[in-house]
Amino acid sequence: MVDAIDSKSILGCQGAGSSPVIGKLVLFDFDGLLVDTEKLHHLAYQEALLKWGCPLDINFQTYISLAHHSSGTGLKDFIYITFPKLQGKWSEIRADKLQIYSTLVETRIELMPYAEMLILHLKEKNIPSCVVTNSLKKDIDSIKAHHPCLNLIPHWLTRETYNQPKPHPDGYLAALKLYPHISAHEALGLEDTLKGVEALKSAGIPAILICDPHHPQLAERGSVKFLPSLQSLIA
Repeated sequence: MVDAIDSKSILGCQGAGSSPVIGKLVLFDFDGLLVDTEKLHHLAYQEALLKWGCPLDINFQTYISLAHHSSGTGLKDFIYITFPKLQGKWSEIRADKLQIYSTLVETRIELMPYAEMLILHLKEKNIPSCVVTNSLKKDIDSIKAHHPCLNLIPHWLTRETYNQPKPHPDGYLAALKLYPHISAHEALGLEDTLKGVEALKSAGIPAILICDPHHPQLAERGSVKFLPSLQSLIA
């Protein structure tokens, strides 16, 4: 069972620097939450695997169900089962994928719906924010160059800045250290994947999953609060 949230006045402000649900700090994921890059990740994996002679013949819905799995290894596990000869080659596959993705992301990437409105709203209400992402800084910088509003988010923790990726909590624990006067339970994390939610929960941070109500990951397991889009946070 996945719990939807009543979004009415969810960001109604109780005074500068806080709101009833958002609290004192917002921690954002990036890909698929603020920017529409998931299809590029899918394409990059397909092109990378073709280099290994292993066509990844799955549609986008299947891809995201694997890539967003709470274990953080759903896609890797699927690839190893489908292509046994690739066992133990994940680091090399990832390196190929990242190189291809970096080229793809140089094209103009669109923001997710209502992302800019939410960023501006938080800025207006003096609620601090931070991005914690598994993406690399150079790719983030390419996207930020096209969307100046992203520069209103003061802190960015990219994959180079912490040890273990999501679903491990390392990135979010590092983010909390940037705000020593704000405790974990006073913050709110926004993620579009269950593995990201797992990272938030492990860091002690309240989480909301932002995804389509028909996303296959919602069938994976219970009691995850979700909203269907960022619009719900500013309604």
